[in-house]
Amino acid sequence: MNKPMTYLDRVGGGNNRYVFISYSHKDRDIVFNYLHRLYEGGANYWYDAELNDGDVWNEEVESIIQSENCRGVIFFISENSLVSSAVFREFDLALKKLGSTNDFEVLPVFIGYSEYKYALIALCETEFRNNISSFVSIMKNGDRLYLCLSDDDSADRMLAFCANNGATSNLRQIEMRGTNYIRRDGEKLREYSLGTYPHGDGEKQLPIVWEMFRRDKNLLYFVSKYCLDFVDYSAIEDIDAEKFGLDGDESVVSLCLIKKSLIDTYGDLIGEAVPTDYADSRRSQSFRAFWVRGNDGELLLYNSANRPLNGYINYENNQFAAGVRLVLVLDDDKINRRK
Repeated sequence: MNKPMTYLDRVGGGNNRYVFISYSHKDRDIVFNYLHRLYEGGANYWYDAELNDGDVWNEEVESIIQSENCRGVIFFISENSLVSSAVFREFDLALKKLGSTNDFEVLPVFIGYSEYKYALIALCETEFRNNISSFVSIMKNGDRLYLCLSDDDSADRMLAFCANNGATSNLRQIEMRGTNYIRRDGEKLREYSLGTYPHGDGEKQLPIVWEMFRRDKNLLYFVSKYCLDFVDYSAIEDIDAEKFGLDGDESVVSLCLIKKSLIDTYGDLIGEAVPTDYADSRRSQSFRAFWVRGNDGELLLYNSANRPLNGYINYENNQFAAGVRLVLVLDDDKINRRK
């Protein structure tokens, strides 16, 4: 199963408060399944993503839990976690923080145990039975509001726990400079509306809708969701940010015609080339294609399904018009967020 993303992967930043996820790596398939659901529901969390065979202590965890942005811990308690020294160290860190602040809560979640007492009995039979007091204290601070993954509403209750502690992000819309990041239901990609396509003098300029397909640290890669126009070979010019209303925006790293290397790697995420009504009205051929910039700068033709067009086409003599799709790269650290 793919590693779940965390609040650090959310487009546009925003809320930095999170809950810590404590679990045994041997339960990662079960836990990751729920983390994917929590992420899609807007929960902010941090977890140790290193997939060790056992449960090795990660020294970073202490600072993660002690941070003022950490507003709680969800403990996934199982047969595996009850014999994990790392999990019991996280118990102790959580108890220490519970004793020093009111802005912190814990939520025990049982895997394989139908009631708290059965987990307690199981702990008594392990080499970690001397840690019973820590376990009981965690349960006490959780006001026995534990839940079991067999419950139908487990994910909803974990989401509610995150929301009640301020560890969620509004995924439906985050306003930024009058533009928006918009969540597509059930998917991880984001759409971003910024800039306009200059259709020409006296023609209406429509906003460009960008769709994110890659994140590389603080760099966000977007492709124009639609083919913006159909133009011939001679009409392809160097893309100027000023022309698209993006000049002066410090978050813009680059703006260019879509490149072959990106399609080769991210073709499935980039998706098919769908034209706007305006672009389609300017298409002279019976089949659709769009321009792609090759690795050495040459212009190539690809069909709407992101596949190269083979065969002879004399497009250099302006006998063929193809779509325009752009790639926008933003620096997430420099986006001017509206407070």
